[in-house]
Amino acid sequence: MGQKVAKRKAKAQANDPVGDVLSKELAILGASKMKDSETFSKYVEVQAKKVQVSNEAVILRNRHQRLKELKYEDKILSMDISGMCPEDQAR
Repeated sequence: MGQKVAKRKAKAQANDPVGDVLSKELAILGASKMKDSETFSKYVEVQAKKVQVSNEAVILRNRHQRLKELKYEDKILSMDISGMCPEDQAR
C-alpha cells in the first residue's frame, strides 16, 4: 500500500466515530471467535444489566411523576372553595 492510500485510509477511519468505538470494543473482546470467548459472554451480560437498570430507572421516573400528579390533584380537591368568587369556583 502506498503512502497516499495509507494516509487516506487513516483519515477515513479517524473521521468515523462508530468505527472507532467498534474497533475498540472488538479489540477488547478479541476479534477471533468472539461468541466462544468468555469475554463476549461477560460483555453481553453487562449490556443486559445496563438495559435492565435503564428500564427500571424509566419506570421509577414515571412512577415519581404520577405520584407528583396525584399529590397535586389531591391538593386541588382538598381546597376550600367556599370563600372564592363564583368565577374562581367554576375554574
